[in-house]
Amino acid sequence: MSWQGFFPFPGWRPAQAQGLDFICRELGQANDIMLEAPTGIGKSAIAIALARCRAKLASSTTYISTTTIQLEDQYMRDFAKLGLRQLHAKSHYDCPTCQKCDVGSREINLPNGSRGCRCQCDSPDGYKQAKVMFRMADFSIANSAYICTCARFAMDWAPRHIAIFDEAHLLHDAIASGYSFDIHRSEVEFFPPEGDEPAWLEQHYSFWLNTQIRELQEQLDRTGAKDPEIRTICRKLERAEQKSENLQKILDDDPQHWIFDQQEDRLAISPLWATRFAAALLPRIGAKRIYLSATLPGFLHQARYLGINPNKAKFLALPSPFPVEHRLIHVCPVVKWDYLGHFRRSESGQPAVFRPFRLFGS
Repeated sequence: MSWQGFFPFPGWRPAQAQGLDFICRELGQANDIMLEAPTGIGKSAIAIALARCRAKLASSTTYISTTTIQLEDQYMRDFAKLGLRQLHAKSHYDCPTCQKCDVGSREINLPNGSRGCRCQCDSPDGYKQAKVMFRMADFSIANSAYICTCARFAMDWAPRHIAIFDEAHLLHDAIASGYSFDIHRSEVEFFPPEGDEPAWLEQHYSFWLNTQIRELQEQLDRTGAKDPEIRTICRKLERAEQKSENLQKILDDDPQHWIFDQQEDRLAISPLWATRFAAALLPRIGAKRIYLSATLPGFLHQARYLGINPNKAKFLALPSPFPVEHRLIHVCPVVKWDYLGHFRRSESGQPAVFRPFRLFGS
């Protein structure tokens, strides 16, 4: 499949051509393709060229994910004119009647006794219109945490033919963080003894969490759309609902697959590995998946982290475009000092002596 007519710039670098040739050649053979492209090669242009090429020649649609909104915005500055569309969480969009779209889209008890959303607006700058444009585009972009959340929870979510994960070395952490949560000491009456966390979650915390969700929902029903506190309530309710989903995952699973880290002010819970979740989640984003990164931690390791069978995946590591003498690593050892001191000359006129002293009475 010829990608040259779809490259977003007048010319391309040899490494970009090598990477695109490799991906186009292997797409028919593998569902998972990993490309290590060091800094300076231009991974974003590779992603856009592939998405445009597949849209035109194979009627394929593509999701592109990045790790941060800043990287999304950089994609949009460079490629929005080519048809790329972007989607954020609802809280990023203004609502003319409810401050933000996350407030307007929450269901509450309406005056007529039914349940429904506060706002049904179709503002051109609102979430609904952004979502329509995102879906209609042949290639669209969102950050990896948000796109994984949509694939998990959005009832109307639809996977695409291709998913391109930029900065793919961080994808495992993004997936794991979606299943992780903290329980703060202020939320609960007591913490369990270490080792008893799973039973405590089922017998005590699940009740407290359900109570919290119910109280937040009742508080939201009573709070007016213009109240400055309403967005805080919405955020708390959204976090509590996601905790409830993740809690059920833990209760249905083997506790050995989870880390329970008790700290002074909170209990932090996270999956030991996101491998099992990734294997089920990533096909919900794209039938074919392409992983781009400047620094993949070894192809076999990356495949294992994401639940990919390495025997069925394809890998290519491109060389750095910079000569070695222009990318030297300078090792600068750093020592953390607990003491500061001063030089003091002895009364006998001998050389100065270093006298240490502690800071802040430590």
